[in-house]
Amino acid sequence: MDGAGKIDATVMGLKIVGSGGMGVRVQNETGTMTLMGVEIEGFKMGVNAQSGTVKINGESTITVEANGTGIMVSGSGATVKMMEGTVTFEGAGHGVKASGEATADLTKVTITGEGSGKGVWMDGKTLEITNVDVLNVFVGQNRKSNRKIVTFIRLRKRGCTILVIIKCSLL
Repeated sequence: MDGAGKIDATVMGLKIVGSGGMGVRVQNETGTMTLMGVEIEGFKMGVNAQSGTVKINGESTITVEANGTGIMVSGSGATVKMMEGTVTFEGAGHGVKASGEATADLTKVTITGEGSGKGVWMDGKTLEITNVDVLNVFVGQNRKSNRKIVTFIRLRKRGCTILVIIKCSLL
């Protein structure tokens, strides 16, 4: 699926399967794409939002190939909001990656990795995480920028649970 220009679309109950490339790409200025109960699997990148808004709801699942990225949100004004779903990756990949002037908002999401990858990587404008489990990855979150971040996240690896609560606004 690829969106460019002004798009407002809702996709429900669709299974998107492939290899390489991207499962869903949105590069519009003002539109909103809503994914409800979708399964995205096999791609190098599950969802790529370069601008506009992508809402992922309804226990959607994103599973990417080795060293892939589940959700990438980047660019000026890009926003991804995911509620109640799962993101799965392997190797040196990423569960969720936010960069530039982008915003990522995750609520009740489980991010599972296998290997040396990172559950959540943030060097974007805003990252809001509430009740998110990041499982089986060494680095749960890496924040490189001095932007707003609101977090309540549980990291689990090899039988150990670490509870991290961060709430700050940095300028």
